[in-house]
Amino acid sequence: MALLASVKSSRNSIHHQVNQLSYCLKIAEASTGRVVMAVMTEALTEQQKGAIASAFLVEQFNHWFESCLPKISHELSSELIQSQWQKLLRQANQQLLLYGRSARTPLATTISILLVFESRVAYQMHIGCSPVIKITSDTYQANAEVKNNDFLRKATQFSDLRQTKGSAMLGISNTFQASYASFCLDEPTSLMLVSKNFYPQVSNQEIASFFHPKAIKSRGKISKNLDHLVCLAQKYGVRSDLAAIAILYQ
Repeated sequence: MALLASVKSSRNSIHHQVNQLSYCLKIAEASTGRVVMAVMTEALTEQQKGAIASAFLVEQFNHWFESCLPKISHELSSELIQSQWQKLLRQANQQLLLYGRSARTPLATTISILLVFESRVAYQMHIGCSPVIKITSDTYQANAEVKNNDFLRKATQFSDLRQTKGSAMLGISNTFQASYASFCLDEPTSLMLVSKNFYPQVSNQEIASFFHPKAIKSRGKISKNLDHLVCLAQKYGVRSDLAAIAILYQ
């Protein structure tokens, strides 16, 4: 079995008023095989501070992947990964809160993380509405939040976020809601992170059609289909920034 991964982004908007995207895709070779980490963050604030918030979170996980993961690779467990991620996010949240207070602008940020091992184990954590999509040979799964929760798309006032969905993002309050899961990859599977701006124009069914694991045989095919996915969103009239990351286990 093998792990293949690729990323595609498109900077469409001229004025980044409500959304800032940052992401990273890390690939490393370990004694147990290849390891892939994907992170995507989307900040809701003005352009400059939004870029700071989203990029800051990505950098924190980039550092964790390069410096912390190798130290625990011999004792990996779901509990250990979850504990380290939660600690990292609590510390990052406090720093975002402090910076937001000094800047007088809350730095509201979502984050989705995928960590996949060639040894057939995967971990994910999710705060906010950036979807995590899992596509197998006969089905796909996506976070139900995406269909029902469009508060990021509509929200323009931070006071509204504090009253409603503040805890569903980092940088808004001392507490936040993080969803964590670990699972085994028992069959060829595509795992994806896509930015919220694909929705609602592009459906999960359309996304799944591009990344059915039996239809993808190479990294080049993943990259080509990511291009097609972004072009489809633009054809449907999406003019915001877009990003998608695909990881294939086959």
